[in-house]
Amino acid sequence: MTDVAVIGGGIVGVAAAAFLAEGGAEVTLAEQTEIGAGASGRNSGAIQNPFDPALIALHEETVALYRELEAPGTSAFPLDRPPDGLLSVAPERAPLEAFAADVRRQLPALDPQLLEPTELAELEPALAPGLHGCRTETAWAVPPAAAVHALADRARTAGARFVGWPEAFELDAEVTLVTAGPWTSGVVDPTGAWRPIEAVWGVVAEVELEQPPRHVLEEAGIPELAEALGAGEPVDQLFSLVSSEGSHGLGSSFTRAEPDERAIAAALVERGRRFLRGIGAVRATRACARPVSADGRPLLGRLGERLYVCAGHGPWGISIGPASARLVADLILGRDVSVPPELDAARFGAPASAS
Repeated sequence: MTDVAVIGGGIVGVAAAAFLAEGGAEVTLAEQTEIGAGASGRNSGAIQNPFDPALIALHEETVALYRELEAPGTSAFPLDRPPDGLLSVAPERAPLEAFAADVRRQLPALDPQLLEPTELAELEPALAPGLHGCRTETAWAVPPAAAVHALADRARTAGARFVGWPEAFELDAEVTLVTAGPWTSGVVDPTGAWRPIEAVWGVVAEVELEQPPRHVLEEAGIPELAEALGAGEPVDQLFSLVSSEGSHGLGSSFTRAEPDERAIAAALVERGRRFLRGIGAVRATRACARPVSADGRPLLGRLGERLYVCAGHGPWGISIGPASARLVADLILGRDVSVPPELDAARFGAPASAS
């Protein structure tokens, strides 16, 4: 029986723990604070296509996994409904035309539909007047933390043990899998020499709404964010809004330093009102650090004889994380699988400590 230590209790870590334990491994998952304490539990709550051909298979498998996932206390899982639909909006038509053309070429099944301001107003009356839109057949609004807790329950049921780290845990397992999100680089290589994954902070403001939208809403340009953030390009804020089960999460912000939540929330409301009418008071805020890799794609697989990593999912953690975890778990279990070169953890080299 393989003895595996999983470091990190986000959605990737708990999914990996579940798949490993179900595959016969002896699994101990170590989390420094609590399950879903980071981006996996504090995100905006949208499962959507990442619009990156390298990640599509992971997204489709993740959706399939969610279609079987039981999450007590929420109607969102199993994910047994059609997509709510993603509405990308912009003051001008040009960026949406380019986006729709890319989607038609690479992902025609998403059926991008350009919408004039009058058509958009009929579809979502609460949107500000004069906006252009593009609807794609993707995106489910879900409670942000529901999936991570459901997968944690699945891992426990399969026999995985959950402990605190580092105080209550020693790294003496046969295999170590690091799924520590934005802190992965530091866990793998405390010297700081290996740093392909860094933290990009975001704030979500829970707001009151006069008329919640039926779609997941986002400002044009969000699909290109992961690559831009990985390259270190400056990104401040873009509008997004996800409504699920009476909760309305307004975003999105992107900072390298840990943010002032109240100040960012006020800026998000100001920007949001350019796109959506009826935004009321801020009920609460939540901040999280997204794990962004140097090329905007996750690092999956083996770094050393006993060391594996599954991290760097950027804004797509709940959209592709469970399938990523399944792939790496299968590698550890010795199954006949392979990681695509563009996602291989070793593409940035391996830390000296892993050799």
